[in-house]
Formats: sequence, structure tokens, C-alpha cells
Amino acid sequence: MANTLVILNPVAGNTRTDRVLDALEQRAERLGPYEIYETTGQEDLPALVRARRDEGFDTFIAVGGDGTVGAVAAGLVGTEARLAIVPTGTGNVIAHDAGIPNDVGDALDQISEDAPIILIDAMQVDDTYAFLNVSMGISVGVLRDADQRRKRKLGRLAYLWSGLKNLAAVSEQTVRLWIDDELHELNVSEVLVVNSPSIGVPDLSLIESRLDDGQVEVVTFRTRHLLDYVGIFLDLLLQRTRRRRTVRVFRVSSQLVVETETPADVQIDGDLEMHTPVSVRVVQHAVRLISPLGRKSDSSDVLVSQGEV
Repeated sequence: MANTLVILNPVAGNTRTDRVLDALEQRAERLGPYEIYETTGQEDLPALVRARRDEGFDTFIAVGGDGTVGAVAAGLVGTEARLAIVPTGTGNVIAHDAGIPNDVGDALDQISEDAPIILIDAMQVDDTYAFLNVSMGISVGVLRDADQRRKRKLGRLAYLWSGLKNLAAVSEQTVRLWIDDELHELNVSEVLVVNSPSIGVPDLSLIESRLDDGQVEVVTFRTRHLLDYVGIFLDLLLQRTRRRRTVRVFRVSSQLVVETETPADVQIDGDLEMHTPVSVRVVQHAVRLISPLGRKSDSSDVLVSQGEV
């Protein structure tokens, strides 16, 4: 394997840089020549990935959490380059849903010249790509308040703490969803557009979805008080398949537009915030991801070209 760039986020979740470097060195002969880039948090990572891809790098190993993985993936949309993941973040949702092991060494062992791949979908909002979720409602406050310091200290419990803090801000409003040009008007407190079955929470599942199924799901919640949230959480925790009246699921294969009576905050993969109305375009089979759930890599697979995105 040649032309591999390892993009390492040294402050993600439970990253131990020395362990990652040792694991890479132990597999240097099989991985072939590689270069390491440590992120600073100040760079435009998608732009950096695009530039390095133009220099001839064809495999990019993202070492970090979902933020790092998503930023690297955004620079690879519509190209023949491959993405590999070594999950060292707090949630590691993309890696979980792609069947990638949590152990650094085991994750690196998945990478080879003919490793199986899946073609994962992306969600395009303006000039930004999301690979996990786009949402409005309590989730915006939860993600905003679960800062990096708390996530490193508390892990996933940081999100629970933030969720309890934001419950008082729950409010219901009329939302218009244009789903593939079909209008749905609902009274809801949360709109969650997801590209993964675990809806951002590994080991829990409310919907049937895959990273590579060519569509995304819109999950709406109509929650008026704390007990509604408790009931939904128990459904997730106990893997109940019944659908609550407070939850509805729609599938989108092309485009979604979310409109609200008054502007509402929107988060995109936990980082970028904007306001409604918001348009989400489904980019099918956008990125080649090395995954044990896939099939052997084939350069003849068709992806959306960069010019079409």
C-alpha cells in the first residue's frame, strides 16, 4: 500500500498518541509507506484532505472521534480515495455502525490493499457534509453543552448531564417537512435526520438504517414533558420495537427541507450551527470506507463525482 496519510487527533476522547504510534510502527511493513499529520483544531480539515488527495494520497486513516472522521470523509466525497477509521473518540458512532473494532491495533489490522469497503452516504447542507445527523430541538443544546473537557472526563455521561440540563428548554412547534417534494406538517419538539441505525448512540437502535443504504431517515419527536423522554429512552435501552405515538420515522432518498414558524437552531454532526429553514441533500454512496461489513475494494464502483456535489 502506498500513499497513505494518517490524520491523528491527539485530543479526541481517549486518544493515547504513543499507543497509536507504536501500533502503526508495528504494522509498518504491511501498511506500507505512510505519513502522519496531527490535527491542531485550527485547520480546515476537509480542505487539507482534498489538497493531500490531489498530491496523490489514496488512503486516509482517521484516528479520532466522529468529528475527525466526518471532517476527513468530507474531503473525500465523490473520489476514489479510501477512508479507514481508528476510533479513539467518545462516541465512535460511525466506526460502530461500520463494524470497525474499538481496539487501535484491531482497527489497523482491518486496513490492507484489498480490504473490503462500503460506500457510505452523506448529507449535504450548503457546502458542508454530515455523516451522522442533522437536527433541531433539544439535541442542539445537548451537543453544545457537552464540551470536550466534560466528554474526556465523563465519556458518554457528558451527554446525559447535558440532556438533563436542557430539558427545561423543550418546546413544541409546527414544522413543515418537504420530503422528496412531499409535504408533511407536524407539531414536534425535535427533528433528527440520521444516517446511522444507532441515531448517534452506539448499541441502541430505534430505526432500521445503514450507512450505505442510499437514504437517510427523519425521526420526529413530540415530547411535552419529562416522562415522554424517559419512555423513549427506555424503549431504546430495552430494544423495544414498538413505535410510540410520540415518534414518527420518514425515509428520504433525495432531499429534505425543514421549515419552522420561527427560526430554530440546527446542528450538523455536532459542530456547525445554523438556523431553519434548512435543506439537506442525500449524497448516495459518497465515500469509500474500509469496513469488515463490505466487499473487496473495486475501483469500478461508481461514486458521485466531485463535480456533481
